[in-house]
Amino acid sequence: MKTPTTSQLDAARSLLAREWQGSTHAEERAAAGRRVYDETLARLATVLGSTGARALFARSVKLAVPAFPGLAAVHVSIVGDDSLGEQIALCLRGQTPELATETMVTLYATWLAQLETLIGEALTTAVLRDSWPTFRAGTPEEETKS
Repeated sequence: MKTPTTSQLDAARSLLAREWQGSTHAEERAAAGRRVYDETLARLATVLGSTGARALFARSVKLAVPAFPGLAAVHVSIVGDDSLGEQIALCLRGQTPELATETMVTLYATWLAQLETLIGEALTTAVLRDSWPTFRAGTPEEETKS
């Protein structure tokens, strides 16, 4: 698995920042991460099917474990189990806000890297814009200036 690029890390940070909008507690950021998971899973299911969408995210969790060992507690199941997002949120609630943030950014950037490899950058951006119409790859600071 290739490491997420700076652009993918920035895009993940931007995507998550839209949801956590100034929250400073790990619990709030974990809940925001869950909302992003639910929304992107729903949109991605139209392209990959719900099992394919869950499998891609589950793989991202497994790939992020070496950098964030706390994710090893997440039980990954792709068939008929919609608890993955909740498990991740629960796992992050006990972390510092900084660790919860970096875990989610890495997790979503890993997911974006896999998704772009599978369906291409243009379709990945289109799927994300379906949920967040103003989404564009870049840092949150760049987006707030426009």
